[in-house]
Amino acid sequence: MLSRANGPLSATLMAADQGLPVRLLRPLLGDLRRGGVVVSNRGAGGGFRLVRKPEHITLADVIRTIDGSLLKLHGHPPQATTYDGAATHLRDVWIALETSQRAVLENVTLAEVDSGAFSERIIELIRTSNSPSARLQS
Repeated sequence: MLSRANGPLSATLMAADQGLPVRLLRPLLGDLRRGGVVVSNRGAGGGFRLVRKPEHITLADVIRTIDGSLLKLHGHPPQATTYDGAATHLRDVWIALETSQRAVLENVTLAEVDSGAFSERIIELIRTSNSPSARLQS
């Protein structure tokens, strides 16, 4: 919603648009403000707006601003995990998963989410995940 707004939007309006309780949205907007993704103005006509154009804000930017990293295991990045015994190499799987997530989330912008006009790479991943063979493997 913010990606297509011509001016500031209130938390109440955004929450209603997304079917969320405003009490859940306000802390997220606060995180995004502190992280430099949105700015807010008080008063009549105030609200939140994106700091940059939606074409220049990736989903990774948003997730990192709110959560600190794309993938956490017990509150730590995968690189900080260790396992013993048969699970010794599980850390490598978590690192590969984080790399895969980053490859998608760092290449999808808010504008693409809003419009649905994804890059060919993302469209191919969507096609693959919707294929019958992908469903059989999961």
